[in-house]
Amino acid sequence: MRVLNRAIFLTLAAGLLFICVSSRVNSATLMAFTVTIQAPWLIGASAVLVVLFVLLQRSRRLAHYSNENALANRLKQQELMSDISQSLISKEPMSVLINDALKRTGEFLGVTRVLVAVNDKDKNETHPVYTWFSSESWRPDPAQVGFKDIIKNAFPRYMPEAGFVPAIYCRNIHTEVDGKYKVFDNVGLKSFVWAPLYVDNEYWGMLSVEECLRYRVWSESDAQLVGMVSSAIAGAAARDIMEKGKTEALDQAVRASKAKGDFLSNMSHEIRTPMNAIIGMTSIGKSASDIERKNYCFGKIEDASTHLLGVINDILDMSKIEANKLELSPESFNFEKMLQRVVNVVNFRIDEKDQTLSVHIDREIPNILIGDDQRLAQVIANLLGNAVKFTPERGAISLNTHFVKEEGGFCILQIEVTDTGIGITPEQQSRLFDSFQQAESSTSRKFGGTGLGLAISKRIVEMMGGRIWIVSETGKGSSFIFTVLVERGPDDKQSLLSPGVNWSNVRVLVVDDSEDILDYFKEIASRLGFSCDVAGDAKRAIGLIAQNGCYDVYFVDWKMPDVNGIDLTRKIRETGSGDSVVIMISATEWNVIEDEAKGAGVDKFLPKPLFPSAIADTINECLGVENIVSGEETETDNFEGRRVLLAEDIEINREIVMTLLAPTGLSLDCAENGVAALRMFSESPEKYDMIFMDVQMPEMDGYEATRRIRALDTPYAREIPIIAMTANVFREDIDKCHEVGMNGHVGKPIDLSEVLAKLREYLARRHPENLARSREK
Repeated sequence: MRVLNRAIFLTLAAGLLFICVSSRVNSATLMAFTVTIQAPWLIGASAVLVVLFVLLQRSRRLAHYSNENALANRLKQQELMSDISQSLISKEPMSVLINDALKRTGEFLGVTRVLVAVNDKDKNETHPVYTWFSSESWRPDPAQVGFKDIIKNAFPRYMPEAGFVPAIYCRNIHTEVDGKYKVFDNVGLKSFVWAPLYVDNEYWGMLSVEECLRYRVWSESDAQLVGMVSSAIAGAAARDIMEKGKTEALDQAVRASKAKGDFLSNMSHEIRTPMNAIIGMTSIGKSASDIERKNYCFGKIEDASTHLLGVINDILDMSKIEANKLELSPESFNFEKMLQRVVNVVNFRIDEKDQTLSVHIDREIPNILIGDDQRLAQVIANLLGNAVKFTPERGAISLNTHFVKEEGGFCILQIEVTDTGIGITPEQQSRLFDSFQQAESSTSRKFGGTGLGLAISKRIVEMMGGRIWIVSETGKGSSFIFTVLVERGPDDKQSLLSPGVNWSNVRVLVVDDSEDILDYFKEIASRLGFSCDVAGDAKRAIGLIAQNGCYDVYFVDWKMPDVNGIDLTRKIRETGSGDSVVIMISATEWNVIEDEAKGAGVDKFLPKPLFPSAIADTINECLGVENIVSGEETETDNFEGRRVLLAEDIEINREIVMTLLAPTGLSLDCAENGVAALRMFSESPEKYDMIFMDVQMPEMDGYEATRRIRALDTPYAREIPIIAMTANVFREDIDKCHEVGMNGHVGKPIDLSEVLAKLREYLARRHPENLARSREK
């Protein structure tokens, strides 16, 4: 009976419960129903049923409220994302927009801090750039290290093909992923969410949402919000980068256009000025009646032509740099002789402005170095030229060289050019080494110049393994300093003074009002081993002569206060120094003072600034010791009996070559183009010892003419030296000449010394015995 009653109860309870749930019967109705039940045992069971029903109803209400809260939170999240996305399109600075997005995200999630770490592609490191924190105590410390590898390997460098990279969640840095992230305990971090930021499919940075107060369980809603914020920030960053790129490109285009305009304006000025002088002086010279006036015009034409050639060379060098085709040609050279050549070029300009130039050569610098001395001289000449240009009259300029150190046979030299000129402001210094730039736009009008020299110099110095910089103060002058790396050449320990003389018995007196010059002479005397006394004026010099007797050699400055060098020379001769040698030293051109100086008894002239080798050579010469080097340089070339074929289509160029080589006795046959050159050589191959071949000619150019000459069925056609004589002077032009079978290259405008060097080299190679005989004539 009990079993039956229990079964009836359960069936009834299930049925009642189903009815209540499905028909939404409330608890009061259910209670009323239960009291109608007459069976006592069913009344207790019904009460239990009512309690169960009440609990079920409460659970349903709680679930309903929870769903309503989730929906409200989702709506707030969507509103937040909409606001953040809209705000990131604003015109305000990107840093302000991103920091605002981080603040709103952090406050919405109730976390400690939110930051965006941006990747540095050069260093492959990620650093916080944009940050928000709930209190000052949680401000990120940029000095913290130790996280580089973890962050670097967190996300792929490029967006995968799937187009999605999941975020990284960490609820507890100490327990998850075997404690991989516990290193972040150093910055107080407990939980975090990381989401990557990709710009143009390349990793740009990451969004980090951080909790430092407690361990946090991140919900799906949290994950969605972090993902959406990261996407919005990545999109904004991409737009910002694109806009900045457009702005930068526009700025570059504007700057390039302005630089081009300034360049053309400067070039017009720089080219037209010497051309005006050439044309004007040519007209004046043609109508001049006396030879002196004509010579004066020729001198001005030569100066203007040299300046014009310098402008053209600057443009060509800049073109090589832009095309990345500027190359070095290392050779063995004498460092001091190179400096002498440079100084000789600028000396006349220094004299014109009554400036002083001092040169100091570190005695530790080897005499012989291996490097591109032509390019090194170009840099020094440019810096000295600028110093002269921007230094007022009676200013001072110095050229100092220092031996820094030597490593593995290579020497680091530091060269400084210092002046007392107008100086350069810091803002002007920042763009001074850019192409077509000078300190200010008006500078080119006032001082002249292409604005290319320093840019070319910077490139040359960098190719030589060094760097160039400037130290300057407005109104107080400038120092241009650069370093170069050159190889130590073969040891040259030979004394500059001849070993056949007992130099300890040679007595020298130096008279100059410059203390620097006197100290310089004493240093050189100590280095070379001869006796040297110094005097600062004529009175002191006469006193030393009276005290010590006559000296063997006198070095006397021309321009001194009270008594100048010429008057002092007369007094020296009056003391009975008939066998002594008087050498006048001065920055002034010798032809200005030559007649008066020789009339007073001056034997030799030595230009300032002074170099040790020049002093030694002069003393050797004065004491009758043969100078082998100078003997080689004064040797006269004689090419009588030789015949050269010149292929050149421009008549004036043929005339120039023939006139320049006329003193050598060389015979020249001329061809007006490649066809004529090929015909003349084919008819009489053995007639010619050498061919000078222009490259650009009508009918047949020099390249094709050379190919056809080399292909002729005669042995000598493959042996005859063919030298390109052309204005095509780029490295690829020279290489092309060699490719078609030419032996060498001479650039235009023609440098006579270069042409003579080629003649000596190739004519001696073919007929060495004849060349030796010709030199004996």
